[in-house]
Amino acid sequence: MRERIGNMGAVAVFAALRPEVSALRTLFSGARLTNQNIPIYIGEVHGVDIILARSGVGRQRALAAAQIIWDRYTPEAVLSTGFCGGLVPGLRPSEIILSAWIHGKTDASPSEWKRINLRHQATPALTALRHKGIEARAGGFVCVTRPAISVSNRSALARGTGGIIAEMETFHLGSFFVPRGVPFLGLRAVVDNLEEQIPEWLSSTWLGSLPLVAGVSSSLVHHRGGFIPFWRFYRQARMAQAALAKAVTAIIGSWPPQGWQRDVSWKR
Repeated sequence: MRERIGNMGAVAVFAALRPEVSALRTLFSGARLTNQNIPIYIGEVHGVDIILARSGVGRQRALAAAQIIWDRYTPEAVLSTGFCGGLVPGLRPSEIILSAWIHGKTDASPSEWKRINLRHQATPALTALRHKGIEARAGGFVCVTRPAISVSNRSALARGTGGIIAEMETFHLGSFFVPRGVPFLGLRAVVDNLEEQIPEWLSSTWLGSLPLVAGVSSSLVHHRGGFIPFWRFYRQARMAQAALAKAVTAIIGSWPPQGWQRDVSWKR
């Protein structure tokens, strides 16, 4: 049985990692944990009821969390938030990127890539951010299966898809909520760009928590082969946390706009 939070439903906010969720949770008033297996918090921002879910990384976890939220609540809109890696030159650490479209695969097999167009969802959110003095851009999200990819692979993804950032959950969440007619948007903060990447072993460590990563000796990460030095990675991750929380808070209450039109579509 579905339940409503408050009188008008709620905005569901998904994030994969503990550091992403912790940055958002501190901004909620009256936040309370309502689910243990997949952590779900209920709170309020600017008078809007929020469901904050920590899904975990990747397709299966994102879809499992989406199903729980759909079965239990009636979200008025859905945001897929978190960190991302840049695919094109010029992206700044902590820069906010909104999903003009999302590119991914509906299952784990080597099926054809599909695209969900969300430009008209991104436009009002972009306007809301700029009204709050937050610089952001809209572009293509590419949903990948591994968190660390080389410069050559990132560049190839950008050329092949036109995407500007890579992440791991937004396409799967979009493939769940968009066909159900729920306003949907991806909002990501850049941590590592094309020029400086997080090594794969450090990406794995990052899946724990920011304090855990902070305990890793900086001597373990060298600035060779384009890898980001640890001290810089840690600083950029902290910047991305702050930017993510600020951006999500800024658009809640402004997105989706009243009278929004469902103009999303699937393309092969």
